[in-house]
Amino acid sequence: MSNEQSDSVANRDTPIPLVSVTGPDNQTPNAQDDTKHHISASKLKDKLQSLGDNLERLLSQVLPSRDYDDDDSQPTVKDRRSRTYVDRPSFSLPLMSTNFRRFNARIGVAFVFQNRAIRLFTWRQPTQTLSFLFVYTFVCVNPTLLAVLPLAAILFFIMVPAFLARHPPPPTHLPTDLYPLSGPPLAAAQTIKPAPELSKDFFRNMRDLQNSMEDFSRVHDSILAFTVPLTNFSNEALSSTLYLALLFTSVLLFITAHLLPFRFLLLVVGYTLTVVGHPYVADLLSAESTVQLIENKQHESRSLLLQVSKSDISLQPHTSTREVEIFELQHRPLHLASGEYEAVLFSPSPYAPLSPSRVAGDRPRGRC
Repeated sequence: MSNEQSDSVANRDTPIPLVSVTGPDNQTPNAQDDTKHHISASKLKDKLQSLGDNLERLLSQVLPSRDYDDDDSQPTVKDRRSRTYVDRPSFSLPLMSTNFRRFNARIGVAFVFQNRAIRLFTWRQPTQTLSFLFVYTFVCVNPTLLAVLPLAAILFFIMVPAFLARHPPPPTHLPTDLYPLSGPPLAAAQTIKPAPELSKDFFRNMRDLQNSMEDFSRVHDSILAFTVPLTNFSNEALSSTLYLALLFTSVLLFITAHLLPFRFLLLVVGYTLTVVGHPYVADLLSAESTVQLIENKQHESRSLLLQVSKSDISLQPHTSTREVEIFELQHRPLHLASGEYEAVLFSPSPYAPLSPSRVAGDRPRGRC
């Protein structure tokens, strides 16, 4: 056996304990195996809740009880999340646990919309994606249709499904028959309720929330890795060049923005983003040669921007040479009429009151 498998758990002819969830508490299981422990659903829920309460108490002892927003010291940098600007409840572990459970029970609709968007833009059903492109084309050609889209979405995605759930078609009707719109409702109206705790939907929401946090972290890190070195003035020449380019572009767009064909641009951008999600195009973009080509083009663009910044941006002004004639190298203070003359030192470097050499008490370098 290798070292990687030395820590594995093997069944050495000993009974493995199992846990079985039964029905109500008054029902007695019929199992005969002593190694199988039966527990009712209500007792399992109580045990899990007690386990969560114990975990909360443990974390409350580990985490600091001090609220850092209550610190009276004035921060050197303004923190817009401080309670000085917005009065919000302080951090509390029980409150955070309650809010997380409430949030997780109600976030399912957002993940349903996310999954539908993923299926739409990855061409799982090409007819749906093409239908979306047709609608997007109509909106780009006539932007006034944007006022109709919210109302149409409410009609077709909320009210029509609710009516179909309230008036389901009879099973005897053929597909060619018209849908019966008259008659009493045959089913109860649909209501949106939070997902019960410890249910399948609750754990699905936790799974989707976990994946969404990872997706957000990756996108956040990618954006920062691309934009921060260009905009944080770590390379002042590069950031200054980018600043000037953005400034001149803003002034130019301020004057000529009304001349741009925004409908055509939005149409091209929407079609491009939708086509990129096609499986064939996605596989082509994820190929090693394509990734290497994109990295090379990005490196060439950065190199060109660096060359422009080094050639056109000068952060230190050039020193000028002056010829100075000195007629007197001594002076006497005005308040000492009969005092001695003191030597005057001329230095090529500034000897300001807050210069490091003057603060340290060093004598300036120069000639008398």
